[in-house]
Amino acid sequence: MRFFFLAKILRIFYGNLKKHRFKNICNSCVAKKTQAVFLFLKTLEFRLPMFIYRMGFSPSLLTAKFWVTSGLIKVNGKLFKNNWHTLHLYDFVEFDPSVWKIVSINLVKILFYGS
Repeated sequence: MRFFFLAKILRIFYGNLKKHRFKNICNSCVAKKTQAVFLFLKTLEFRLPMFIYRMGFSPSLLTAKFWVTSGLIKVNGKLFKNNWHTLHLYDFVEFDPSVWKIVSINLVKILFYGS
């Protein structure tokens, strides 16, 4: 019972993931058998919306997801409208000019007032 409660907390924490998506991630990480926990966290943390939210560019995870699905974010000059795009080392993330004001406000808040 406790496992299901913790799994639900994780699903909500990472952007209200669907059960089948969460289960697929768990199964694929456990199947590799080496560093399953690291692979699990890497899969979830390096998603494009999660990265944008964690770096402080968007005020919420839902806003970051909306920006990605609306096509307001490019990675290495390519438009990705998929929330499950995984970032790699040295990927360059670009924002559409329409969201620059929101991004700059969030960065100033973090810089001067903390998180």
